[in-house]
Amino acid sequence: AVPTEVVIGPDGAFYVSTLTGAPFENALAKVYRVVPGQIPTVYQSGFRTIIDIDFGPDGSLYVLEHSAASPGFAAPGRITRITPDNVRHVINTGTTLMRPTAILVDEDGAIYVSNKGAGFAQGLGEVLKIVQ
Repeated sequence: AVPTEVVIGPDGAFYVSTLTGAPFENALAKVYRVVPGQIPTVYQSGFRTIIDIDFGPDGSLYVLEHSAASPGFAAPGRITRITPDNVRHVINTGTTLMRPTAILVDEDGAIYVSNKGAGFAQGLGEVLKIVQ
């Protein structure tokens, strides 16, 4: 697995997401919680192609998957919000995520996602704003 993103969580720990190698099997990608001087622990698991992560203002973790189902990268992407009490919600983006590459959650909870960021012709990429 290859680290794809490192963010500092609301607790001050580092959170590191992983992207597994081909064939990108379901449920192998993870998010680790890393505290300096301690052994990293799995914070969340069961993902496929984590490409980016971010924390929202309420402490929820947002996981962006480049492609959420087999085969390869052909399937639409997905955003999963994991609340501080460990409840998962798939975010309705209002559009199909096609090869998304980055996520940012602002202080008001709005989600910004770069869509069509890989494998599309120049000029077709877009940034989506998703308000929950």
